Formats: sequence, C-alpha cells, structure tokens
Amino acid sequence: MIIADHISKYFNGIEAVIDVSFRVGKGETMVLLGTSGCGKTTTLKMLNRLIEATSGRIEILGKDISEEKPEILRRSIGYVSQNNGLFPHYTVAENIAIVPRLLNWSANDIAEQTRRLLEQLKLPQDFKGKYPGELSGGQQQRVAIARALIADPPVLLLDEPFGALDPVTRASVRKDFTDLPALREKTIVLVTHDVQEALELGDHICLMDKGRIVQSGTSADLLFRPASDFVRAFFDEQRFLLELKAVSLREIINVLPNAETTYQHYLNPDHNLWDALEMLSRHQRDRVNVRTDDNEMKSLSMADIHRIYNQVKQQA
Repeated sequence: MIIADHISKYFNGIEAVIDVSFRVGKGETMVLLGTSGCGKTTTLKMLNRLIEATSGRIEILGKDISEEKPEILRRSIGYVSQNNGLFPHYTVAENIAIVPRLLNWSANDIAEQTRRLLEQLKLPQDFKGKYPGELSGGQQQRVAIARALIADPPVLLLDEPFGALDPVTRASVRKDFTDLPALREKTIVLVTHDVQEALELGDHICLMDKGRIVQSGTSADLLFRPASDFVRAFFDEQRFLLELKAVSLREIINVLPNAETTYQHYLNPDHNLWDALEMLSRHQRDRVNVRTDDNEMKSLSMADIHRIYNQVKQQA
C-alpha cells in the first residue's frame, strides 16, 4: 500500500530526514516513533506531499505520488494532525463535509455518513451546528477524526493525533478511535513520541533518531532484540511494563493448562501478559481465565506469567 524508497529531506542544507525506507502492507498500522526533532513528522508529511521530498521515491496504491497533483492525492488519504486543523468559521458538519463536497457527494449521503460517524465517536447529533471553539479539545479531535474518515480513504496518516489531550481524555479518545468499524482494513501511518501508544497500536514500528530509522520491527523486536545501545536505552524507563505488553496471550496460549474453574471475567488471545497481571491484581485471584478462539478456557497464574516472561527474555 505504501512504499518509501530512500527518501530524504533537506531544509536549507540541513538534513531533516536521511535515506529512509519502509513498506506498509494493506491493513497494517506502522508507527514512526521517536523524540521531538527526529524527523518523524517530516517523514509523514512527505507521504501526502505537505512536504516535498528532496530525493527518493514514494508509492501509494501502486502510484508514484510525485506524478499526481497534491490536491487529488490528499483526497484519497485521511489526515489527522495534533492541533486538529478544523476551520474555526465552519460548523462541525461543514468541517466534516469538506472532502465529500469536493467529491460531489449528495447532501443526503453526506448527512447520513456524518450522523453515523458522530454516533460511533460518541458525539451528540446536535453538535453538527456547533463551531470548533464551542467544543472541548477531546471533542474537537473526534470531529477531526470523523473528517478524516468520512470519505473512507484506504490510507490514514495520523500526526500525534492524541498528543494535545490530557491523559484521561487521551485514553478515552484513543479507545473510541481504535474501536471504530471504519478502521477495519485501513492502512495507517501513525507518528507519536508516546512509547506505550506506539506498542499498543503499531503492527510495525520504525524508531527514528537524527533523521534516520535506527531500527524497525515489531514491539517484541525492539524490546527484546535491540539493534543498538540507543534502542535499548530508549525503552529503559518503562521496560518491564512494555515487555509484558509486548507478549500477547495468543503467542503462549498453547502452553497454558485448561481451566479448572470458570470465572465471569476472562481475557482473550489479543490481551497480553500485562493485562493478565492487572486482572489478577484487580480480582485478587490466584489464576485468570483465557478464552481461546475455539471457546475453550485456559488458565494463567502469576507463576505462569513469571515463567513465560523469563523464557521470552532468555530466548531473545
């Protein structure tokens, strides 16, 4: 879906992005992770030509984007920025309808899709007539997400979409975003400096430093098999939490014993070791249940978590 081939960007002779290459498959979420100034936002903006690459080649949906008009390219790519980018003199409905109107949608189709997205993003329908200045930061960001999704673009670019929100609002908006049916099969590139966000949302992570990708791979690759001292140090502050979150129950479910006791609350294979640890603590139990895709119940104890964690560390 997306191919970046040796792309670089110089500003007045200063190297901002240096020889970056990556591929993002259909339906994948790739995260550009790093500290401020590492080049991740510049890399993202080259994908929809908000910034023109100095060198290299970018393909999206099999087309060289340099051969397309930027305004046409951007109609097929959803984009959400940290500051939401809403037009303050447009109502919520008018902001959401910008791309559909450019695509000559009927008023009825625009209204129906707007209603559906507002409902999914947990915004009241009477917000359609409000202006951005009348909304909270979290509400504004939900409107920006609706605007990016309404035309059902196959590719979605997210530039620190939750970064300006307080922690509680951030968690709420992020959960509602990830639960959206409209995200199914979307190809997503996400920029963030939030390590937990990157590991929770990304299928593939590119860690950047000084304009270069220093390591790319899964969260487990970066945590358990760091390519350099920089990569290792980048995750050190939250390492134990992150490593537990990087081990999904799906990876280990075959070695878990069958459950002798069935509880009302249980985990599924998409949860991770940290989720299991939290449930053990929350319900004050010796074991938690894990329901398999075949509706069998497995069991996981604190001793299992400790044993599995140590095995993963040793194998790395």
